[in-house]
Amino acid sequence: MDPLKVLSVSRSENGNLLAVGTTYGFIVLSIKNGKFTKRFHRTFRKGISIISVLEETNIVAFVGGGQTPYAPKNTLIIWDDKEGKEVLRKECENDISGIKITRNYLFIVFENMVSIMDLSSKSITNIDTDFNPKGILSFHSATNQLFIPAKSLGEVKVYQLGAQPVINSLKCHKHPITNLTINNSATVMASSSAEGIIIRLWEVKSGMKMKEFQRGSSPAEILNLSIDNEQQYLLSYCSDYEISIFDMNRKVKGKSKWYTGGEQPLTSMKVEDTCLSAFFTSSNEIVVIDTRGTYQKYCIKEVEMSKIKIEGEGKIETIFGCEV
Repeated sequence: MDPLKVLSVSRSENGNLLAVGTTYGFIVLSIKNGKFTKRFHRTFRKGISIISVLEETNIVAFVGGGQTPYAPKNTLIIWDDKEGKEVLRKECENDISGIKITRNYLFIVFENMVSIMDLSSKSITNIDTDFNPKGILSFHSATNQLFIPAKSLGEVKVYQLGAQPVINSLKCHKHPITNLTINNSATVMASSSAEGIIIRLWEVKSGMKMKEFQRGSSPAEILNLSIDNEQQYLLSYCSDYEISIFDMNRKVKGKSKWYTGGEQPLTSMKVEDTCLSAFFTSSNEIVVIDTRGTYQKYCIKEVEMSKIKIEGEGKIETIFGCEV
């Protein structure tokens, strides 16, 4: 029997729900005022490696994973937990690398393509992408803007679904895109590449580069990018188990001591090697989740002008709501 382990974490459209796929099934938590509350969960004793929850519903979309997967990696499941059953099982030609379900659209990400299903008309649109094994995609429901790696190396395309197809092409990096995130108004995008050092901030409408950050002096895979609600800070979490915080608005004179033009982080923090994900909540707390199913919360404290530190609550909790 597989040990209980967290395989995947994702948030709903407005960030109020957290979906967690495990080696045994899934759990969905609500996030309100910095508190995590269990909404619903399901135990299959089979693994889920990719998951997405539909905002304010009991609907989740997922893909099997782990040593004992719920279903093959090329099979998408949509599950209604209120009814306790599958409402859709879709077998695809290729393995699925990412999914996102919203009120109007279902996005299925493959290594070299994104498939978009309009949930009203059931029409499907396919868009070719660069190699995208992590299933990178961001979608902003209020504006219907979709952000995905373009077919051209290091480029991100911004699509306006249901209207003008492509509204911008952002030439972000010289290497393959490995992560991207948008602010809550979809006016600013942050991106990283396989180079693993530089993170860039972009104005979506004009395509202009706003800032360039450097997370370290040696390459590492950038696993997460997150922008806080106040659009003040950008968080990065990397494969060297380091969380870095950058100031999106600060004007800096001179250049980084590490890299030409790249701003250094305001502060950084090492986490355990079991850390899976780190992100800002709607209340601007930092949540760090590890593969053992525990999480810790941190906040940013100003210690003096232009200097901050990451301060923890000193409490470890589980995704099932029990203090350990």
